[in-house]
Amino acid sequence: MQHTTKALIIGIVAGILLISMVASLTFQYTAARDVNATVVADPSANINLVANDTAHGWSSTGIPFVNYNSSGDLQINFGDVATYANETLLYAFDVSNDLNTTATITITVMPVSVPSGTNLYILTPSGPSTSYMFTLAAGHSQSISLRLATGGTQGHAKFLIIVTATS
Repeated sequence: MQHTTKALIIGIVAGILLISMVASLTFQYTAARDVNATVVADPSANINLVANDTAHGWSSTGIPFVNYNSSGDLQINFGDVATYANETLLYAFDVSNDLNTTATITITVMPVSVPSGTNLYILTPSGPSTSYMFTLAAGHSQSISLRLATGGTQGHAKFLIIVTATS
């Protein structure tokens, strides 16, 4: 009996020591993930236009005024605007520089089919303009605000906003 009791006590003590050693070990988890990237020479490849689709509400059709169309392109719909009005969309979209270098961004508004007296402007620090150039550091973004100024002629207005990046 003595040997059995002694063996039992040694077994219990050894078990406690083993459990305490396992409990004090550091746990480390590693999981590898595949990442695919294409490196290109086009400086505008990683310049993103990010819609601010939550700040301006929705049109009568339930679509945000600033959103992406089915092709993934940024689109801006002012909806119904009165004649002789100034409709402003503050922070309509962001231009984001995901490059690892500073880029010079130029935004130009071009009328496509516009009623007489209607203009679309970019709100710049120096005032409304149809063209805006600024420097954007790597990893930064710049909010862009727009103002639609209508004249006395009714009709649909269509503009093209061209964003060019150089580095």
